[in-house]
This record gives sequence, structure tokens and C-alpha cells, in this order.
Amino acid sequence: METYLTSSEVARLLGVAPSSIKRWTQAGLLKCVTTPGRHRRFTREQVDDFARLHRELRRNEPLHDGADWVQLLLDAESSMELHAELLSERVRQGSWYAVADHIGGVLRELGERWQRGEVSVLDEHRASERLARALAACAESIPISKQAPQAFLAVANGDEHTLGLNLAELCLREAGWGVVWGGRSLPTDEIIARLQDGGLGLVGLSASARSNEGQVLKGIVERLAAACHSAGAYLVLGGSGSWPEFPQYAGRVHRMKDFTSLHEFLLSSQD
Repeated sequence: METYLTSSEVARLLGVAPSSIKRWTQAGLLKCVTTPGRHRRFTREQVDDFARLHRELRRNEPLHDGADWVQLLLDAESSMELHAELLSERVRQGSWYAVADHIGGVLRELGERWQRGEVSVLDEHRASERLARALAACAESIPISKQAPQAFLAVANGDEHTLGLNLAELCLREAGWGVVWGGRSLPTDEIIARLQDGGLGLVGLSASARSNEGQVLKGIVERLAAACHSAGAYLVLGGSGSWPEFPQYAGRVHRMKDFTSLHEFLLSSQD
């Protein structure tokens, strides 16, 4: 009787994530049989044939488009699977800031699907949590000097979305910055108190599209801009919130539209 392998077993044999096995079978590249319960099963001969004929496939695999990544976020069995895919994406893109811009687009598409009712709240929360864990693992793998400048990352008071901060941390650590986490919905008073303690070169504040009350954000920015000016630190604003203009603090306050811009700013701030 022939022995069949599961998708997870084939993934371990080929050194890829289970999501890659799913994509290759859907594309017809990797043959399989389907059980009555609609589970994929593979013979060792099918796996060996695939490995022999497509030895260079993974190395030259085209970049995942947004739809591929959204499906990966929804289907991944663990944050470890996403971690492996993020590391592969880093090799393909060549930098973490490029990966961050790519994943930022993926998250926008996921949010649009949620708004259209194509993704449940539970699925969106689970996908976000798995991705946050995977991004944190990637960031923690980047060594930082004890003498590195320090950035404080927080979400504007009243906002709960921290994935933008996870992506920003990758960019900061890649550029040689240490990161202190303030996290979600942090009161402005606490950020100012941390600034006054000293040792920070930058405060990164994120606000999602749900932070659409311009006057509220204007008040936060005005207070933080003054505190950063006094502390000799930069204030960097990210996310798609309704951030105000701030000409009186030109040079001290910077609005970032993407992570490539953040990377370029970090390089210029070191000159």
C-alpha cells in the first residue's frame, strides 16, 4: 500500500512553509490527490519529481502579490509560518523597509476586504495577531548596539492598531536604532513624561484611518512637537490618520507616507 504525505510533511521535506505547498498545488505545479475530506495528500514520487523539475523555483519565485499575502495571513497555521515567509520576502526585496511597504499594501487590502464583509472580524483579528508576532520575531533577530540611538513607538491615544509600529520597528532596527515600545492607545502625558526622562532621539506616533478627528490629533501633535523640541528629539507621524499640518515645527516634525521615506529620513538624520 502506497504511503501518502500531508502538506505539512511535504513542506518540511522541501524546506518551505505549508502555504507554498498550497500555492504550488493550486497552480498545478505540484501534483496531489484529494481525500474525501478535501485534504491534499502526496506520494513521495510526486514530491521527488517536483523537487527535481523545479529545483530553482523557490529561488526565482515571483513576489507574492497582495492577494497571495492576504490569503497567506488568513490561512497560516502559526506565526512561525509567517515568520518564514517574511524572511523569504526580505531576501527577495533586499531590505526590511521595502518589505514593510509591501506588507503595508497587504494590510490595506485586508482592511478593504473586512469592510466589504468578505473577511470576518475574528479572521481579521487572528491574521493581525499572527502577523504581529511574526514581525516582532523578525525585529528581535536584528542585533542593536548598546550605544544605538533610541526611538519610542506608540499609537495615538484612542487608537488600537499597532501593526504599523511593528513595521516601523523593522525599519528602525535595520537602520541601527533601538526601539522602546509604548504600544496602543497611549496617553500623550505618558509619552511626554518618557521624553522628559531623556535618552530618546525620536518619537514615532501612528494613527490609523479610524483616527479621523483632526482636532484631536492636532492637539496631540502640538503637545508632542513642543516636548520633542525641548528634548532635542524628532517627532515622526505615520499611518493614515487625519494628521494636521505643523509649519511652526518644520525640521522637528516629519510626516511619513511610506516606509521607504522613513528609511531615507533615518539615514539623513544620522548625517
